[in-house]
Amino acid sequence: MNTNQTAKKRSALKKSVLLMIILGVIFALLLIGYFAVLRPLLQKDEAPETVTYPPIWASEVESINGRVLMYPHYERSQINKITVHNPDNAKFGEQYVTWGFYKYTGPEKNDDGLIPGEFYLQNYEYAPFDSNGLANMIVGAGYTLATARVEDHCDDYSRYGLDFKSPEEARSVTMETADGKTFVYYIGDQTPSGGGYYARVVGEDKLLATGQTMERDSVYILTPTNLNASILLSPLKLITPTLTLPFDSQSTELMQSFRIWKNEPKYIVDVEDENGKVTQKIKPYIYLKPLEPAKDPFASFAGMGIYYSLSHPGYYSSLQFEGLTSLFVDFKGQEVLELGKLMKDDDGEEYYGFTDEIREKYKLDNPYITMCYQYQGIDNYVYFSTLQEDSYYYAYSLTFNTICKVTIEQAYFLLWDEYAFLQNQLVYLNIDKCDSIKLTGSYYDLGVLNPDHKGDREVNTTFQLTGTGQNLAIHTGEGKLMDTAEFRDFYQVLISIVNRGMVSEEDGKAAMKGDPIATLSVTTRRSVVYKNDDKGNPTGEIEYELESVSKVFRFYSLTNGRLFCTIEQIDHEGKSSGESGSFYVLSSRLEQLLAATIALEKGEDVNEHQRY
Repeated sequence: MNTNQTAKKRSALKKSVLLMIILGVIFALLLIGYFAVLRPLLQKDEAPETVTYPPIWASEVESINGRVLMYPHYERSQINKITVHNPDNAKFGEQYVTWGFYKYTGPEKNDDGLIPGEFYLQNYEYAPFDSNGLANMIVGAGYTLATARVEDHCDDYSRYGLDFKSPEEARSVTMETADGKTFVYYIGDQTPSGGGYYARVVGEDKLLATGQTMERDSVYILTPTNLNASILLSPLKLITPTLTLPFDSQSTELMQSFRIWKNEPKYIVDVEDENGKVTQKIKPYIYLKPLEPAKDPFASFAGMGIYYSLSHPGYYSSLQFEGLTSLFVDFKGQEVLELGKLMKDDDGEEYYGFTDEIREKYKLDNPYITMCYQYQGIDNYVYFSTLQEDSYYYAYSLTFNTICKVTIEQAYFLLWDEYAFLQNQLVYLNIDKCDSIKLTGSYYDLGVLNPDHKGDREVNTTFQLTGTGQNLAIHTGEGKLMDTAEFRDFYQVLISIVNRGMVSEEDGKAAMKGDPIATLSVTTRRSVVYKNDDKGNPTGEIEYELESVSKVFRFYSLTNGRLFCTIEQIDHEGKSSGESGSFYVLSSRLEQLLAATIALEKGEDVNEHQRY
């Protein structure tokens, strides 16, 4: 290698080393500039969230790990009122911007039924709230443990979302204590990591370092737990969507009535008042009232049938309805959408309710379904909209003055027709309580059941029952003694006749223009019920007497193998309830009953298992 080439390589190496040194110096200067100048400037836009200080204000209380309470800890018993102001709630309605809970400290006897020492939602005392929501509110206001105090003497609250022109623009919590003190703090932005919210205490306090009283200007970080779980929510989220007064799970039998109205033309009737003025009303398509089975023999079959149907006289509630009553132990919707406002009626009387605009918004200005049950003397009304596209209803609870969203699963019974609420058996009577059975049928073709007996047959038979159990005896109207075992089979055929479905009012009226194909009359026995002593033995003292009652079932011809059935109830004085009906039975069942009657009279076997 010549001298020239060696010199060139050394020169190039020196230049490379010099360049690396220059670059290293520049990088070092940049690094120093970043830490010394640029980083502090950048940190101006992101507030710290881990700095802690010992207490500097007289009201602060030092806690563990260098944390402080923004002001002294107050427990539930020491708090009288907590108020939240949250402008974000304006999207739910202006009435929810300022809200909170207060402790009732008035007299035990009061018009609103408030209980001393209990907390209530301000202006919505009627609303059933979530106890966990109240607990979070009390902790959030009474135990203000700060993760950190991030700045002692803040001169730029905009970094924390705590700057505002008016307190009305800020989120705040106000706590009033039993010892007459008031504490207020504002809630600012959430920290960058989402681990808390910046907060600032309102009012003057003593600065411990100087003893000077001045406006508190520290900024704190509060954990989000109680804020997100209660304080920063709309009060609607803390109200439980309870629709009716809950049942005691052990006393569902105390329901005193159950009614459902449907806003449909067929249920609208003209009603005339005492002055002769005619108005239109919607009659209930379901109206059930409880009764004592022992006092109504027709309701004591198999220990069931506790509710009598006033909407369909002569019928009783079905097992399906009896199972439904358990739903009202805690009848709830999915969520609360609106709380009623305090309003005045035309006479100046105050009440809680909703404006026409609100009711129209939720399709409740003209409710499609109204449900009411009476429990312990209180009527629990709930109005329902039509079923919405996403398979839910809007429901207005008159008991709690709330509008809730309710799913089909929560109110499945609204899809039931009348048939589902009622017991489908016609004769709902224990054989030992039956006094007599009378069956008449004119010119009925029995050929379907018995080819040997083709042609028209006329049945006009009465059976008289005496005795009970093993001593049961049955005679015909002419005094002929019937075989008891065969009669029991006949009775099985009789009680197996059931309603199979609804008949329209038009079809029912058309059917009743003709004569009934058959008439069945069942009469109960007159009986006496005696009082029992503590051991359950009769005392000989009469508790009440039951007079005999008759039910008359009439069957009219329809089409497609169906018969329209009506019921009339006649008391011992001959007073009639009137003939009414809504259902049909299968004609084959009646054919079987008439055939069994003929067989019983002839001394032939009664085939109770021959079904159609």
